Amino acid sequence: RELESRWGLMEREFAAARTGRGNQLSAGDQSRVRILANRQLRFRSDEPGKIRFVENEVVVTISKGSALASKVKAFLQPDTRAKVEVAFDMPGLQVASIEDSTRSTGATLFRFPQGANVAYDARGGSVAASETTLLDAGSYSNEIDGIVFAGGSTMGLGAGDGVRQAIFGSRAGAAGAFDMIPSVPTAVVYDFGGRLMSPGTDALVYPTAAMGEQLMNHLRSSFSMGRAGAGRSTTANKISSEGGAIWGGQGAAFGQYRWGRIFVAVVVNPVGDILHNGTSLSVKIKKLAQSGGSAAKQNTTLSLVVTDVQLDRNQLNRLSKSVHTNMAQTISPFHTYHDGDINFAASLAKDGRPVDENVEWFLTQEASRLMKEAILGAVKTANGVKP
Repeated sequence: RELESRWGLMEREFAAARTGRGNQLSAGDQSRVRILANRQLRFRSDEPGKIRFVENEVVVTISKGSALASKVKAFLQPDTRAKVEVAFDMPGLQVASIEDSTRSTGATLFRFPQGANVAYDARGGSVAASETTLLDAGSYSNEIDGIVFAGGSTMGLGAGDGVRQAIFGSRAGAAGAFDMIPSVPTAVVYDFGGRLMSPGTDALVYPTAAMGEQLMNHLRSSFSMGRAGAGRSTTANKISSEGGAIWGGQGAAFGQYRWGRIFVAVVVNPVGDILHNGTSLSVKIKKLAQSGGSAAKQNTTLSLVVTDVQLDRNQLNRLSKSVHTNMAQTISPFHTYHDGDINFAASLAKDGRPVDENVEWFLTQEASRLMKEAILGAVKTANGVKP
């Protein structure tokens, strides 16, 4: 009943020796129940249980006092960390973060209802993204409708398809027009390794187009920090000789100035450590798992800078490269062979003249400072440390 009330009729597998008593477990029968699609527990009928089928799924009813019940309860403990939100006042930007039903992975959407001009900077040996060639110099246009960050490595790229489908469906009145086709670049992180550190997670689930469509129903003007969205199962410090990984999470920061607004966001999943004023933040946080051999090809840090300041394509490219470079002050090492890092820079302003070099300089400086704040906030919140 605890499984039913907490999770509903989720995918589970049941394999048992059938004895002629139908769905009743007989003494000595060893049964395997796959809880949350990956965590396997074995039990016998001396731990009282019954099984009933619902279509193609199985729900397990367990006596409260049984040994199995105590194990299941441990798996289903809620995340007790305080929820931290970063509010922002940025007309033309909406954000959504959701996770799958097993809280194993997730996706985060940055929606630009009126469009945004975007550039990007990709570094490291394992970058995984879609629709980024649209943003390259010489393309028809670098104006897009949104950006998706997702877990699941390349399997999670489908989340962007769901967002694209939802936007496409809303433009039925413009059928036949070239610009009715949505542009939603998507970048992903490898978060399968992090799931090994969290009991009850599903090692095989990944964000899908259905999750992307759900994101469109959760848009708002605040950002969920820590273990949320695409940062649900991300980790950091997987190469340190001093210990093991810590949660990476996702973070954001917002600033408003005389000359404009800046919003930054990041999904932290590097092989390297997180530095605060040059000192390892990981040594202050309880390690989740010992490092060694788990770092290869399992790392990517995704980041985004959004501003309402008018910037042309060259200025956006400079902004993206500068902020991405400055992130190495907080993540070390960064952009390694084992990382696949990508930064997007977006300008919501599409009319008027680009700003002068003085505003561009201040914009770059403040965006870099906010990005550092977002990285530290992500990691501290994900690990239950006060930001």
